[in-house]
Amino acid sequence: MKRCLVVLAFGLWMAVPAAAQVLPNRVPHTEVFVGASYYRAGVSYGINLVGWQAAFDYNVHKHVSVVLDLGGAYKTTSGGTLGLYQYMVGPRFKARRGRVTAFAEGLVGGDAAHVPNHTHGAFALGFGGGLDVSAGRIVSIRILQVDSIHDHTEGVWGHSLRVGAGVVFKFPKL
Repeated sequence: MKRCLVVLAFGLWMAVPAAAQVLPNRVPHTEVFVGASYYRAGVSYGINLVGWQAAFDYNVHKHVSVVLDLGGAYKTTSGGTLGLYQYMVGPRFKARRGRVTAFAEGLVGGDAAHVPNHTHGAFALGFGGGLDVSAGRIVSIRILQVDSIHDHTEGVWGHSLRVGAGVVFKFPKL
């Protein structure tokens, strides 16, 4: 939980310099999301983890952006701490209506599982979407983001679910 608070505080700190520069009713040049997440590794037989999410959107059009999506989820066990990390990139399609922005995304990249003294990586695909509600010119609240994450390792496909919420900071074109 401390990691989530540190990521959120860092995001708030980084947003302050650009706060006065965003114009109302304009599509921001970039958007930065930071938030908390719940991760179900192995949907039908898996384990529950909690962690953080971050995303960096570069808006190429009012309705399309390129997103870098990062995440980490953790669970402490008697054998140590299990850490699962995701790093993916891809297009995000947005429907902007007033203060509400709904989005859908398709991502490709990788994920890694880390247990004490061992790390294992895999190819990953992510599909999902979410809903942001504007809370002002520079901040939106991500009410919900749900991603279905599929990873491929050693000839086997796995399926996990990630649910998150947090804050989106909007930055203008400089």
